[in-house]
Amino acid sequence: MSYSVKLTDYKEDILPFRFRGFWSEGACFLRIRIEKEKILLFCVQLPNYTGTSVTNAIENVFESAVDYLLERNIIVVDEQFGSLRKIFTSKAASEKMRYESVFDYVLRNSILIEHYPPGIGLAEDGSYAKVVFGSSGEPAWNYTTKDKLLKHIGSENALSLDYEVLQKWQESTPS
Repeated sequence: MSYSVKLTDYKEDILPFRFRGFWSEGACFLRIRIEKEKILLFCVQLPNYTGTSVTNAIENVFESAVDYLLERNIIVVDEQFGSLRKIFTSKAASEKMRYESVFDYVLRNSILIEHYPPGIGLAEDGSYAKVVFGSSGEPAWNYTTKDKLLKHIGSENALSLDYEVLQKWQESTPS
């Protein structure tokens, strides 16, 4: 069985973006940019936030972002297999393979950036990290500078933020 995954160009800033935290629902700022089959996920730790950090739940943030895009048909999946194979494959097995195909596609075609603004987290001046997932799904953080990320991304304003808006995140409408 195989699946064809297609993306629609898309831009959205979500504040707060909700994800599964350790003990309760988590929240972060998430910027999604999809252009020419490439996905940018810019995840920012919120100020005055006491739930599960984006670092501790980065896998859940990523999974929630993929689910969010699937629910809105930004990611579209087409089945590409014969009717006999479809008949002999359980619905649960088919769904699992579909979901794995989507995650594999998104992992290959995305950049996930985690950011802690100045004064939040361990680095006093803030931090930027490109997060990559290993073959067994474990995350690794590659800390770098904003300038290096912007060169890699090729977009001047992809990582720009209004920190005053982030400060008022609890007044925003939940996603």
